[in-house]
Order: sequence, then structure tokens, then C-alpha cells
Amino acid sequence: MINSKIPKLANFITFFILFMLLIFITNCGKKGPPIAPETIVPQAINNLKAAVNDKKVKLSWSIPKKNTNGSLLEDLAGFKLFRGKVSCKKCPPDWYFLVDIDCESPSKLYAKKNEEAEYIDHQVKAGKKYIYRIFSYNRRGNLSSDSNLAPIEIP
Repeated sequence: MINSKIPKLANFITFFILFMLLIFITNCGKKGPPIAPETIVPQAINNLKAAVNDKKVKLSWSIPKKNTNGSLLEDLAGFKLFRGKVSCKKCPPDWYFLVDIDCESPSKLYAKKNEEAEYIDHQVKAGKKYIYRIFSYNRRGNLSSDSNLAPIEIP
């Protein structure tokens, strides 16, 4: 009876060793530190402009065409516009969220040939100084870096 168990044990050990070798052989790959997946983010808007037009502020900017990795921006979802109030020359502005402009229903946005966009801020007061910045975002909700600052004084 002991003699019949020895071949079974030897077969089990052989099978186990071959199985472990198979796992080690098939578990190859490039060694190195793990790399996180790239977050695709729209390029920042760098030409935000503000102009006074009939006691309102007309903001305009170029619609970004690329992501920060150089790929084509195919999923632009909208823009987040912020207005800052400037209380003194050396003070930083107090930033307020002004509007979320959704590209799917652009009732607040006027776009010219999908190249340039405009927004009119009606909530400004005469004699005040404002500053604006804008972010673009894609359908995944990834925000671009902030734009250039566009200061303006309402006469």
C-alpha cells in the first residue's frame, strides 16, 4: 500500500513543479515602475479678451482645438467662466463662479464658425473693476489650466 502512494506523490510533485514553471514563464513583461494612465485635458485658452459694450462686458476667446498631449480635442463639453472683483491695486481679486457654458445647449454662448466664442456679462456696475478667467472642460469633466486674465474697468 505504501508503494502505491509513492508514484502518486511523485506525479503530484512533478505536476506541481511543471505548473509553477508554467506560471513563472508566462508571467513575463517589461519591468519598471507603474505608469498611471494619461489624463486627457483640453489646452488652456490663452487669448481671453474683455471689452465694454453698452455698459456690458463682452468676453471673447478662441475655442481650443487640441488637448495638452497634442491630440485633437474631440469631446469639448463646455467652459467655466469666473469673474473677480478688484478692490485695490495690490489686493488679489475675489473670484466668483459666473457661468457654466454647456456646448451641447449653448444658449449663453455665441460662437463664430466654431473658432471663436463670445459671452456677454450683463451683471456689471459702472465704476467697478473686474477681471475674468475661463476654463474649458471635456466630457469626462477634466478642466484645462486657467486662461490668461482679462481685466476691465466699467466707465
